[in-house]
Amino acid sequence: MACRRLLAVAAVARVAAGAVSSGCGVESTDILEYVGMESLPLALDGHNHILTLPQDYDYETPVPLILYMHGWGGDASEGDAFASTARKKGIATAALEGSGPENWQSWNAGGSSSSPGPRGATCKPGSTDYCSYYAETCECENSDGCWWTTCEDSTRVLLDALEAVEKMLCVDLEQVWVAGCSNGAMMVYEALADSRSAGLFAGGVSIVGAPHPGFWRPPSSSAHLLGIWGLSDTTIPYEASEDAPGPGVALATVDEDDERGWYYTAARNVTRAWSLHHGGPAAPVATNAYGNGDVSCSTFVGASRETVECTVKAGHVCGRADEIETALGFIEGRRGTSSDKSSSSTSDAKVATAAAVAVVVTCVLLAVFIVSFLFYRRRSRSRGIFELVDVSPVNTLAAPGIAAPSVVGKRPTPSPLRGSPPPRALRPTGALLTPPREGGGGEFPS
Repeated sequence: MACRRLLAVAAVARVAAGAVSSGCGVESTDILEYVGMESLPLALDGHNHILTLPQDYDYETPVPLILYMHGWGGDASEGDAFASTARKKGIATAALEGSGPENWQSWNAGGSSSSPGPRGATCKPGSTDYCSYYAETCECENSDGCWWTTCEDSTRVLLDALEAVEKMLCVDLEQVWVAGCSNGAMMVYEALADSRSAGLFAGGVSIVGAPHPGFWRPPSSSAHLLGIWGLSDTTIPYEASEDAPGPGVALATVDEDDERGWYYTAARNVTRAWSLHHGGPAAPVATNAYGNGDVSCSTFVGASRETVECTVKAGHVCGRADEIETALGFIEGRRGTSSDKSSSSTSDAKVATAAAVAVVVTCVLLAVFIVSFLFYRRRSRSRGIFELVDVSPVNTLAAPGIAAPSVVGKRPTPSPLRGSPPPRALRPTGALLTPPREGGGGEFPS
């Protein structure tokens, strides 16, 4: 019983150290119901998420986790291809669903429903106003005509989903990531910048997405970043536009006359700012360490957290196999690395793990000692605790007038003959004293 309590305390200490989630060592009934299936539904507060388990999932072994967010007008099923590939690599994926009416689900991120921002309106005058679709969560009378997503607290949606998954699965808390495409990619930057969630993630993967101008914020906790942009993307363009209002701004156009459209932060402005924030250079070094298929990548060498900028010979597309392989290759390459928030918890986890091992060893040795003690006690009772043994004669010289001390035990009758048997004394056999030693989606706003 004592050992069980010690083991329980050690397990709690390991979880508290930040190494693994509370779902470790817990055979969740929610998971058991879907044994043999790739994924299971996860409904939370009106959001229909999908949780995909790694192959050969074991509730005693911590696994990496990715929260994946769909694009504008999509739903959790948009993450199926991403989750299926991650599953084969031993990574769990929670594909999340945003807020809004059916076919209009979205994420409130990167200034999507906060225009005007620090750099002015996020769209050209006369662009389509989508706020009416989100009237339940937005005060559309305040919109300047550029609002196009839900006004719900999307970070709260992520946090609720993460909390639920960590209770169900054994998650390696040093390897929790955010990834998303398009509007979901904008949510990646939001999650890493929000102080409520930033410290929970090792990093993020952004696929064809970027914040609106003036809404880029540095991460609240150091984090890795890989961003992928389409070279022919006109929805969230890769490069800055010449006619945009200010440097580093890309204009997403919907007509040849550029009369309508939304403004986004150009790719290089995003990655350069990320690198500089982590002490890295302002320009990347050409490399293809993570590229796959038509995806080519370059890295900002020297930043304390890896910052990678990738391009793909395509437009505004989610779910491409080469994009997914690039993203997962980046995440796999970061195993064993961590952000600042994890360095101390990793050390604490090692201490907690060592304590758990020490508890187990102590319990085993204690059990061996008790078994040995009981065995030899039973054996000694069958033989008698004490036995008579011969002792050599003792010459006891008494001082004049003082009687010699008697020997413990019954003395035999003195004999006048030489060679009389010596007295016999009682002596413990030692059997009890020395135990033996043990051996060895929908149309994007544009």
